[in-house]
Amino acid sequence: MTHTEIEITAELVQGLLRDQHPDLADHPLALGALGWDNQLWRLGDDLAVRLPWATRSADGLLRKEHAWMPGLAPILLPDGAAERCHSAYRPAPDAATLRRARGWAALRGLNGILIGAAGDRGRPGGRPTWGAPARAALRRLIATAR
Repeated sequence: MTHTEIEITAELVQGLLRDQHPDLADHPLALGALGWDNQLWRLGDDLAVRLPWATRSADGLLRKEHAWMPGLAPILLPDGAAERCHSAYRPAPDAATLRRARGWAALRGLNGILIGAAGDRGRPGGRPTWGAPARAALRRLIATAR
């Protein structure tokens, strides 16, 4: 794992929350996981804060997320969260980016359905719990494409 020049501490995360989301700054905060490119901090019972870890690939990953997230938000997020995500990722992506994001999401949904079906049949690598959420995500994707 690569070390950063800036140590990411609970105080730093709470300071960022106070500056950017004062409504969330009072939630309990605990370190959840250290990955290669990100740190994950638990915020209360149902939220998380993800911060880039200073690696060479972290900047590229953030750029990809900023390009893809607006198109994926309506599919992956609960009701109402997509609008908040879109307002955070301005300017809006072009039509080609949205098409790529929807195509990627459709492939992920179809893969989830196939893995779920394999799990229902007891095949190796199958996950019976994946089918229903993947079908629901695909239905949401189709509904947003109209």
